[in-house]
Amino acid sequence: VSTNGLNFPPDTIAIGCDNAHMIWLPGDYDCIEEKIYNYCVNGGGDIFSSGLRFITTHSGNKFWEAVFAYFLKTIVKGRHLFLEDFPTIPNKDSLQLCLLLGLTRTLIESAEDFFLDHEYPMTDIKDFFDALSIQWRKVCSNL
Repeated sequence: VSTNGLNFPPDTIAIGCDNAHMIWLPGDYDCIEEKIYNYCVNGGGDIFSSGLRFITTHSGNKFWEAVFAYFLKTIVKGRHLFLEDFPTIPNKDSLQLCLLLGLTRTLIESAEDFFLDHEYPMTDIKDFFDALSIQWRKVCSNL
């Protein structure tokens, strides 16, 4: 099968309304994702004052410290959430969805750099992902 100059295997199924779901994100989502990324990777948070520049164990430790702090402070405890700051986001559930998606994308984009080179016990990382999945289930059940 050839489409727009791209060759796909013959058994390729086109994405359509019968086999996919789409989430429309509010216009403020990009701003939220950028803030989360800056907090966790670029040193925009209060955990450290300059961005992570070198891929070292120290950088990995600082990354996870920032991720844990952001998750607890903003997503779990809901501090610093001012819905009025994001006029395109209609309610708290939508805001929570954007926050979780922004943090998840930050984790994915940073995986190669900071995911494995750290000194945190793997049980802490597992507990974080368990807590993250609980938050995702809460948000998805409210959609």
